[in-house]
Amino acid sequence: MAQISSYKGFMLIVLACVMFSCKSKKAVIESVDPNFVYEIPDVDSQPTLNGVDFYSSFQEYLKEHLIYPKEAVEQKITGRVTVQFIIEKDGSITNQKVIRGVNGLLDASALRLINEMPVLTAGVKDGQNVRVRITIPISFKLQQPPSE
Repeated sequence: MAQISSYKGFMLIVLACVMFSCKSKKAVIESVDPNFVYEIPDVDSQPTLNGVDFYSSFQEYLKEHLIYPKEAVEQKITGRVTVQFIIEKDGSITNQKVIRGVNGLLDASALRLINEMPVLTAGVKDGQNVRVRITIPISFKLQQPPSE
């Protein structure tokens, strides 16, 4: 009986060591690799634009800077363009791309909007600035003429 009890205790110690070892290796890999790209839920503090969390401030930025291409208006082209980019540790934007496009005109306008964004404040993880991937839809809707 004593052998079984001591075997169980030994196995618990081994299991605890393995679990601790796996967690610490993951933390070391992430903190050592400067190219690791986090998603918003994984950071302690998300990137900000003008001191406000990115997603809230981006909506305001859209209202002020979105340009609906004249040709797209004339052709009544609407839709949602999904763009993806990385906010770097210094707040600059890289790897901009359309991951779900609508039309070349709207896709180009969405990328122009991202490329012209001001420098952001980077995301933070464990007290350090980190790279953060953003995926966001940009909607292009035509305004209905007022009813008479």
